[in-house]
Amino acid sequence: RLGHLSQSAEALPQQAGQLHSSAGVREQTAPNQKFPPGTLIASRSEVIMRSEESLGSDVVASLTAGSRVTVRYAGIDPSGRRLVVERDTGYGTSLVGWVSVVTKGGEWLWEEVPSASTSPSAGQAVHD
Repeated sequence: RLGHLSQSAEALPQQAGQLHSSAGVREQTAPNQKFPPGTLIASRSEVIMRSEESLGSDVVASLTAGSRVTVRYAGIDPSGRRLVVERDTGYGTSLVGWVSVVTKGGEWLWEEVPSASTSPSAGQAVHD
């Protein structure tokens, strides 16, 4: 019975990938859509970079908290959790690979780097 659902959209939890309309109905948006191509982002904790979109693919690198990468494009996996990013190594080369945007539980692993930024916050866990 819908008559008993009086909770407003603002009172519903705001998890990664969930938007709420003014009617309180949840609409899903892929988390990887938060960071369009060309966006500079910084990791909030240690993140694994992989060779392919699959979480079972080879590890390219382990990025430490605060690592900055540029978004290349979003993945096509139905979870909407994966991005291809590029990290400048500082030696005329770069690393390109796949990273998760959020944990399976909806915790954001990345944040956009403002134009005039300071060091991003750091976490402890390694995420894939």
